[in-house]
Amino acid sequence: MRDTRIDDMKPGRELDAFVAEVVFGLEVAKQERYSQFHYELAKKAKIPKAQMDIPKYISYSVGSKVLTEYSTSWEGMRLVVEEMQRRGWWLYVDQRSDKEYNVRFWHSSKGIWSEFVLAGPLPYATILAAIKALQGEDTQP
Repeated sequence: MRDTRIDDMKPGRELDAFVAEVVFGLEVAKQERYSQFHYELAKKAKIPKAQMDIPKYISYSVGSKVLTEYSTSWEGMRLVVEEMQRRGWWLYVDQRSDKEYNVRFWHSSKGIWSEFVLAGPLPYATILAAIKALQGEDTQP
């Protein structure tokens, strides 16, 4: 069944975590952390802990490793394409403009195409197409 969360996801850590789970089957740890830099500044200014307004950020990790940047890097995209090929899916890319690509995957042994994804940059479009291919695999005859 297709997960519609990806339709609203932009390139970045949240999408990378989703890719790690869906494409690679990894367990991703999500932690909310405080900015150490801002904490130190507030401490030096002798602001009481209860009054500190320290920015938080979300940290994603796989075991002790930092999460790979699948949706924003060529290296991350390569890892996803290799995993998709291992599963029998082959990448199809059609460049529409300087910044947009029409991307989908073909499963040769099953004879099925994934949904087209029109997006850019290419790593982002490829990641979305990979997720849609894997999620749509179950709905094909």
